[in-house]
Amino acid sequence: CTCNGAGCANCQAIFSIDKKGPCTVYSKDVVPLGDANLQILEPDIPIVQLGARQALLAYATAVLGAGRDHAKWQAAQAVGIAPQATFKFHRKPGCTDACLKRVAQNSPGQILKFSSGKLTLEDPEQAIRLLPSQKECEHGSVEIELSPDTFDFRFETDGSLTAREAFRYALKDLKRRFEELREAVQAIP
Repeated sequence: CTCNGAGCANCQAIFSIDKKGPCTVYSKDVVPLGDANLQILEPDIPIVQLGARQALLAYATAVLGAGRDHAKWQAAQAVGIAPQATFKFHRKPGCTDACLKRVAQNSPGQILKFSSGKLTLEDPEQAIRLLPSQKECEHGSVEIELSPDTFDFRFETDGSLTAREAFRYALKDLKRRFEELREAVQAIP
């Protein structure tokens, strides 16, 4: 936004509530002023119970912010990154069915399955969870290989943006910050 925090349609929105009791005021009673495209995502959240001879008249300004400025503006949470893991099973000499059954039973969430003398992992994306399982088989039949240059990146959103939108905004912001860094480096004599 180019208003530098002074307030404009690009960085803020105004909402109003006007209810008379007795009633329950819900989030759907919060009405955007101006832009009809703005809507409350969860319409049935109770806000307050009004009694007889009570009323609520309020105006509120919603301000666009960035997560780096305050946690309340973070659309993405539970951000994690881990090296991509690959599950490898090669039955080694001396490794018994009992050993492999124990490995499967002790795997996190029992994500390893033992059948016909083999261990299988149905969901390869869960391989990173098997790092402790390598030690379950003292013969070394279970191996988790971590990629040095491929990573799994995961995050959740609060619902204000889709995961795709949050990721695109993050990439756009990173691009802007790297361009600022490049300009600062080029300005060094």
